[in-house]
Amino acid sequence: RPLQVGLTLEIDETKAGHFVRVWGRAMPLSFITAALVADYIERRESEKAHPRTIQRELVVLRGTLKLALHHGRFGLSLERVMPLAFNPAYVPRTRWLTPDEARQLFSELPRDRRGWFAFALATGARKSEIEKVTLADIGDDEVFISGTKTEAAEDTVPVTSLQRPWLALAVKHADKSGPAFGVWTNVLRGLRKATQRLSTCASCRSKGRGTPSRDCIGCRRTPAFAPCTPNDLRRTLGYWLRNAGVEPHLIGKVLRHVDSRMAEKVYARGSKDGLRSLIEKQLEVASTPVSRVKTVRQVVRRRPGTAEQERRPGRRKAANTA
Repeated sequence: RPLQVGLTLEIDETKAGHFVRVWGRAMPLSFITAALVADYIERRESEKAHPRTIQRELVVLRGTLKLALHHGRFGLSLERVMPLAFNPAYVPRTRWLTPDEARQLFSELPRDRRGWFAFALATGARKSEIEKVTLADIGDDEVFISGTKTEAAEDTVPVTSLQRPWLALAVKHADKSGPAFGVWTNVLRGLRKATQRLSTCASCRSKGRGTPSRDCIGCRRTPAFAPCTPNDLRRTLGYWLRNAGVEPHLIGKVLRHVDSRMAEKVYARGSKDGLRSLIEKQLEVASTPVSRVKTVRQVVRRRPGTAEQERRPGRRKAANTA
């Protein structure tokens, strides 16, 4: 098996499958050379694979050869095999759903998938984590997530007022026994088909079409619903919290990151309108004159006849005159 280097075993097996497909299952590890790896990269580029995808496949290959080298089943050093300059820049996705888009997509999904979708939005859980959740893990104020990516990912997620409506929808559509939401093996295809239906005009949908037609005027006028992935649902929760003013380090806790760096760079960058609103609120507070800020003395007013007023000189003089 490929050595896990920060990726899940499921992803490692998928990435390693491309090497088996291109090189063949029977090829010995001793046949792997720098030229063979270079040919593999060219082959994957000709197949229109994304550079980041190829990079992740090479990470799996490096882990496999490192493990084989440790056990004496591979004779070359990794520097003589792995490419020296293949390091594409990481460009994080920015797709997230607005609350209106989330409601549309929820209504468009089949009923047996709506709970899965709502739970992903409510907790930011990953696909493999959602499949392990039971109703016993869901509480009123927190949800236990059995992490699958790292040990730190196994933790409880606090439930706020922003998340609670979606969590209620998830519980409503959950299975009462066993895994609450089951396994959604074709989740990417299911989400893609739902977004395609939302991009199709009502006339074509009434005729049974599930994809927009270029020849239909109604479909051309219907706003396109951008595709989304399960990880985009995780990012959606981060953006919602950031737009509401939650600090990135707290969002990192909700998404069960080790620190706030991933929230700041990827999952909770916030929309332009949301960030503009937060900045305007900060500027409004900063520009408020000090004279307009009520002090404790102005807020707490003494009633007449208190001990403090009895100690005033005017009150003493009036008392002596009397």
